[in-house]
Amino acid sequence: MVPCGLSALSLVASKCPCLTYVQIFDESSRRNTNTEAVSSFVRSLERVKSLNVKSINHSAFRHLAGLNTLESLTVGGLHAVPFPDGVDFPSRNSAFSAPRYLTLVVTNGDFATNFMAVACHAPLQIVLLTTQRSWTKVESSLFFSVFQSYWFPSSLRFLDIDIGGERHEAGVKYTMTSNDLRPLLAFNNLDYLQLKTPYGFSLDDDFVAAMAVAWPQIKTLIIRAAFSNLSRSNPTPAALISLSRHSQHLRSLGLYIDATHRLNLVLQTPRVRQTALVTANFGNSPISSPIQMAGLLSSIFPALSNIRTSDSVQEKEWGEVKRLVKRLVPIFAAIRAEEKDFLTAELATASA
Repeated sequence: MVPCGLSALSLVASKCPCLTYVQIFDESSRRNTNTEAVSSFVRSLERVKSLNVKSINHSAFRHLAGLNTLESLTVGGLHAVPFPDGVDFPSRNSAFSAPRYLTLVVTNGDFATNFMAVACHAPLQIVLLTTQRSWTKVESSLFFSVFQSYWFPSSLRFLDIDIGGERHEAGVKYTMTSNDLRPLLAFNNLDYLQLKTPYGFSLDDDFVAAMAVAWPQIKTLIIRAAFSNLSRSNPTPAALISLSRHSQHLRSLGLYIDATHRLNLVLQTPRVRQTALVTANFGNSPISSPIQMAGLLSSIFPALSNIRTSDSVQEKEWGEVKRLVKRLVPIFAAIRAEEKDFLTAELATASA
């Protein structure tokens, strides 16, 4: 852990060439000067395993890409393209061969795409990415397309992407679609996924079903808009049935749905329960029938105890859902217990 006082870095580098865990605090506003000083220090590290810095330049990134010891990298303020020469490495297959944990705070989607294209051979397990500006359609398509060339999809377990941007940011009002996110379906061992964008997502029931099937180990699934009232088309309650069937480990769900669609619960509700889900946040989801929604949730998610929303317009309706779920869960449990006792008695009679 190195405080800045960055003037001491060159001395530290000369005295401690074998540092393995490095964290540099830099609260100065002199971004360019400090970036160069930190970068020079980073280039002296040959055995570092864990590095946490605010910002480094492209030559420091190239040095890190060639290390086979680096397991954890955090860069808290990337304001330039990390690899201006792209993926033109002497041995691209060995670039970032060891990192398992990655945290990046970058200015825009292009910088993130540039980094991930070089790190596509890294056996990443945890990725946290924050961008300070909204993404355009092109930026979104390019970023997620790099995942199609990722070499170790089964290693990634935790993915958190937070795309920033202001409500009135000029020229950027892109709503992500299932086509953008489809490359993520290859990461079959994901157990945590959180995606946040300013303008939300346009998804449907089929894609939610595809996510549920692709990620059988998922425990946390949160897909939301920063400005909740700007969320676009949403899946219907049928998507929740897909999650109950295929996502048996899911404990926390954040998903906008269009709860104005009516369901024939007798025909569509499966005779299977998902007993792991405890928390569900439906954001500003529209709703027309609190009774029907409560019946569905109580039936397929009997452990659900925390329902959250963010729409004051339909606060009354969602409040009714919460109240009804609390009442219906024990009723459904009693019915299932009676059914089980009846079937047990029938089997005993048949075998007598």
